[in-house]
Amino acid sequence: MNGTLKTYWLRIMVTVGVLALLISPTRAAGAHGITYTVTDLGTLGGPTSFANGINNVGQVVGVADTSTPDPSTTCAGLPANALPTFHGFLWQNGVMHDLPPFGADPDAVANGINDRGQVAGNSGPLCISLHAVVWQNSTPTDLGSLGGTGSFATGINNRAQAVGFSATSLTNNFHAFLGQKGAMSDLGTLGGGYSFAYSINDQGQVVGTANNTAPDLIFGGQLNHAFLWQQGAMSDLGTLGGPDSAANAVNNLSQVAGLAYTNAPDPSAPFSAPEFHPFIWQAGVMHDLRPFGNNPDAVALGMNDHGQVVGGSGDFFQPFQAVLWQNGTVTDLNALIPANSGWQLLQGNAINSQGQIVGYGMSPAGHFHGFLLTPTTSGGPLSAGTVASSYQTTVRTASLPAHLRALLHWGKPSLGGHAVP
Repeated sequence: MNGTLKTYWLRIMVTVGVLALLISPTRAAGAHGITYTVTDLGTLGGPTSFANGINNVGQVVGVADTSTPDPSTTCAGLPANALPTFHGFLWQNGVMHDLPPFGADPDAVANGINDRGQVAGNSGPLCISLHAVVWQNSTPTDLGSLGGTGSFATGINNRAQAVGFSATSLTNNFHAFLGQKGAMSDLGTLGGGYSFAYSINDQGQVVGTANNTAPDLIFGGQLNHAFLWQQGAMSDLGTLGGPDSAANAVNNLSQVAGLAYTNAPDPSAPFSAPEFHPFIWQAGVMHDLRPFGNNPDAVALGMNDHGQVVGGSGDFFQPFQAVLWQNGTVTDLNALIPANSGWQLLQGNAINSQGQIVGYGMSPAGHFHGFLLTPTTSGGPLSAGTVASSYQTTVRTASLPAHLRALLHWGKPSLGGHAVP
């Protein structure tokens, strides 16, 4: 990971589209009998949307384009008003509700929601000074910062504790924070200059990624490792044999899910780099969940209290196939939806205790939309360890436009030379 502030700006100012592999699987019932119905979450008047989080009540949050031109696109080298503004949303009972930006900000993203309906996210212009916010009843409150310019909220638990990362007053480096009762606490690092928090459970355990003082001989800068913060201390969760790792989710059983580099060469990388795999960490041990099929890379992004894990599987540049890990098996979610749905599910971002999954994909109309998968049958809990797949796939290609990649990675740090999903 390039541990400098410029990686933050580069994430948002991406102007070149990349090819994403869209999977058309041979559809069949899952190994554990799970199938799903698909709900298109729609948009706020623009062409695209992405679902980032879901609570146990079935409320969904994310980001969606509006029909209003965005005057802040000039910072990305585009003419003013070249793209639509994007707002956070709260979807429930078939209706998408606008979560407006804070104050005069043009843009906002909703990242996480608790069972009380409180939503954590970001607000600001496309690529200038962003700030962490929490929405209560559709009204945003600025959480402030750790003294520097810019902050981002990534998750919130049922105790209304929010987590994310913020620029600090002394170095303007980003540090993970815990926000509660109007105060923001610096969670520190693993010895280096940066840390980023992504998830918090109801016990107040926080996970994310932080750099230490060891040099990263593959990607440059300092090594970045997944961490678990609890009771005032940050613990290094290690890797799967490679240089870097990041923890993206923690459940109420203290299980942690994320991605970590291995020591196996990645055949899809444009330079000498190792594969990155999803992991589940529990009781001091990091287990490799492995990608789907012959994919070299995968990432775990969400996990519920049953140990079911969702994410994406693909190649070095971008996970492109939404997958579910449970009971020691990884399954292509495209194989578990109706064959005539017309959907291509690209990434699962979150899963609740009822097994409902949210993420994004290509809708039947050919637009990138957020989706909600609702199980029609249920499966058992996940057994951590090596997994395998028996599904066959065929491949076609499509372009993910630059402003959509900006939406996906707005406020996400870089890990090992590419943005953390």
